Amino acid sequence: MTTKIFLKFSSWRPGTLAKNTILVTGGLLLRAFLQFLLFVGLARFLGVREYGKFIAVVAIMTFLVPLVGFGMPTLLIREMAIDRKRYSYQFGKSMIITVLFAMIYLPIAIIVSGWFLPEEISCGIIFNIALAELLFLPIIDLSRQPFKAIELFTYSTVFSTGLIFFRLAGFGLMLATSSQVNAECWSFYYLLATVMTMFCALAVVFREFGFPEFSFRNIFSAMREGCYFALSGMATRINGEIDKVFLARLSSLKITGGYSAAYRFTDIILLPVNALLGASGARFFRAGEKGIIGSSNFAKKILPIPVAYTIIGGLLLFFGAEFVPLLLGPGFVIAVPMLKWLAILPLLLMLRSFLSIIVVAGGHPRYNGMVFLFGAMSNIGLNACLIPHFGWAGAVLATIIAEIVMILFLCLKQ
Repeated sequence: MTTKIFLKFSSWRPGTLAKNTILVTGGLLLRAFLQFLLFVGLARFLGVREYGKFIAVVAIMTFLVPLVGFGMPTLLIREMAIDRKRYSYQFGKSMIITVLFAMIYLPIAIIVSGWFLPEEISCGIIFNIALAELLFLPIIDLSRQPFKAIELFTYSTVFSTGLIFFRLAGFGLMLATSSQVNAECWSFYYLLATVMTMFCALAVVFREFGFPEFSFRNIFSAMREGCYFALSGMATRINGEIDKVFLARLSSLKITGGYSAAYRFTDIILLPVNALLGASGARFFRAGEKGIIGSSNFAKKILPIPVAYTIIGGLLLFFGAEFVPLLLGPGFVIAVPMLKWLAILPLLLMLRSFLSIIVVAGGHPRYNGMVFLFGAMSNIGLNACLIPHFGWAGAVLATIIAEIVMILFLCLKQ
């Protein structure tokens, strides 16, 4: 029996999905390593307070990023997964919608940030990050989708890793040339790195697929279909970032910086899961042509490994939390109990992500959007109620409760 198992294992060769997942995971691990270097550098050189300023502004901007794209990245994957020849029309239309909504949301984001964020966060920080997150970053994300649609993940991985590389280079340039290192100074180099990445990404896309067709034909019908994807994306960002905004407003920038640092470790744990979902997105849509049963059956084939992985990852976060101050500096000792509380989050986020893509690929993006919107509104309400009484622990509880609620509603559709 042992010999048969050994022979079966030794003769196994990874299929396309496994190879793509390994490739994307490898790229994400490289990205995570670069991002971790940047994260540690920012934490140590900016300090917990200045880091809290930067994260609070980024948190507000990321709420609007999905609304800028208006679901176009997901629609682009779907259309090209069915027929690669749809690239020119679909990419051009997506670019028009993205730039149009970026121009609309930029002033809105700047005004809202002035209302919600503490007065000590300067207009320069807000403007630089708004421009990077709402105009240039959505175009980078859009540029990755044609490669993901045809399951060619090398370029997509290079784009995401290249963005962090440019930011890391910008951080080094800031240290070398700036007399004062603070959040406002870093926001300028953050913007510069994003612009550089966008131009490189577009150059590669146009070289590989050709120039897009810029046409306003059927723009409104595409927006109507994409709005549910946009709502889901916005709600996802709200669930992941709204607690940091409330902490900055209702608690302190020091607590916000520590909490954001702890949250970053949960993001790192989820990298392989995100890689698997990214590598299998086109396959989910193809399986979903048979309805939600088809996408659900496909998910069941690959779900056991992510479940086991996120449970182990959560345990690592819980028992490894004590090492955070050694990595980031003594000022981040406040992040230790926060990370212990957040250790359950990778499992919940993984389950919600899989259930969501099952529902969307199965032909129910509207239901998925409504569930995500309800979860986001619940998260906002819970944060507003719990943070004034329980501080950062209230933020953790709000996030966990909102995720569980969304998981339960998504299960009802299976």
